[in-house]
Amino acid sequence: MGDVGIYARISLDRHDGEGVGRQLADCRELAATRGWDNVVEYVDNDLSAFRAKRRPRYDQMLEDLHGGRLVAVVAYHSDRLYRRLTDLETFIAAVQAAGAEVVTVKAGDLDLSTASGRMMAGILGSVSKHESERIGERVSRAKRERAAQGRPAGGGMRPFGLTATRDALVEAEAAELRQAAAAILTGASWASEVARLNDAGVRSTQGRYWTAGNLRRILTSPHVAGLRSYRGEIVGPASWPAILDRGTWELLRAEVAPRRRTGRPPSDRHLLTGILACSKCSRPLWANRTRTSSFNYQCKGSQTTTGRGCGGISISTARADEHVVDELRRWLQRPTFVAELNAWLAYGDESLAGARAELDEIEQRQVALAERWAEGAMPDPAYDAAAGVLAQRRAATEGRLSGAVRRSGPKVNASDLLRAWDLFTVPERREAIRLVAKVPIVVGPGRDASGQTVPADERLDLVPVWESG
Repeated sequence: MGDVGIYARISLDRHDGEGVGRQLADCRELAATRGWDNVVEYVDNDLSAFRAKRRPRYDQMLEDLHGGRLVAVVAYHSDRLYRRLTDLETFIAAVQAAGAEVVTVKAGDLDLSTASGRMMAGILGSVSKHESERIGERVSRAKRERAAQGRPAGGGMRPFGLTATRDALVEAEAAELRQAAAAILTGASWASEVARLNDAGVRSTQGRYWTAGNLRRILTSPHVAGLRSYRGEIVGPASWPAILDRGTWELLRAEVAPRRRTGRPPSDRHLLTGILACSKCSRPLWANRTRTSSFNYQCKGSQTTTGRGCGGISISTARADEHVVDELRRWLQRPTFVAELNAWLAYGDESLAGARAELDEIEQRQVALAERWAEGAMPDPAYDAAAGVLAQRRAATEGRLSGAVRRSGPKVNASDLLRAWDLFTVPERREAIRLVAKVPIVVGPGRDASGQTVPADERLDLVPVWESG
């Protein structure tokens, strides 16, 4: 006689295996009453059968059934084996291949060799699926309610800057975040702030070193501004105090918005990486080494973080960099250019104030909407529709805010900018280009309709920033 497989599983284990331990004890007792001594145990702890996750030990049990090792399967209940009908079909195929019996502690025997037995197994699976979906709906509603009330979601790692109960600040950590935010908004790079934190021995709540990605995520997360979000949407003020004031947080989000649109951060090695764009497909151009060991800015035909380009545009990095720098120097030496640039930047102050006011109004509407829903004054479909409209308005306004932030600030001193150019790092030069020129700079084809070569300076659509509309 072959072996008997005992399968135990629990979706969420909060007690170090006690749940599966009880299942195993009951299954062993049932196996003993049938006279089955040669048992093999398969345990998947803390894994759901409803969500599409691999269950390694369950998969091994199916392989053993197909291999003829098992003559019977014992489980606490049928829903420990399957909750989705697609999984039931796979289980039936394995059991029939082995000619095995299936017995459970709570649901009785399942005769999968007959149509009636398979129908009963399907009914049990449908009931289990329905129960899983009902649990999901209750959990989802509870989470949305907590969000509408500004309460923390609970679970997970402690957010940096807040206590484990999410009701008070850890002042030393909050001070580090405020210092980093202030430094970045006054021109420091994310990398330099990451280095400062790591050199000072400051670690994340998981005890890890900082990275630029982690610092960006924390400083632009709603929780640092004392805001509560649900599924990526801000639903109102949080129950915990803010680490950063709202204005600082908005400026930081606006600062990283262009990075989100263009994908990976531009390389520090090449000046115009992430600034040039293909005239054929509008994808960013990236610097790539050629066969002769020189570099070209290319529209990549392979998949990148910004999508797949057409691969139809390429320009020498040296020629493109030289033309852009020379043209900017000429612009900054013209008094009329500097005057127009300063006027455009001054208008950014007004745009910034308008975008902030509109964002405040949208947030007030989101809070009022969440309160009405939490009080039961509107059904879920109406809430979802209204919340979707407000989310779209918010995204559009945040886009305007991002542009206004780049335009607001002190007047440009062209003479200082020209004198300092040679001392600038590549990222600083890149920011100077973004300040005075329309970005992205579109690159046209290398040959015209007649097949003649087009000079590099004629291929670059380089115009002043105020012509960006």
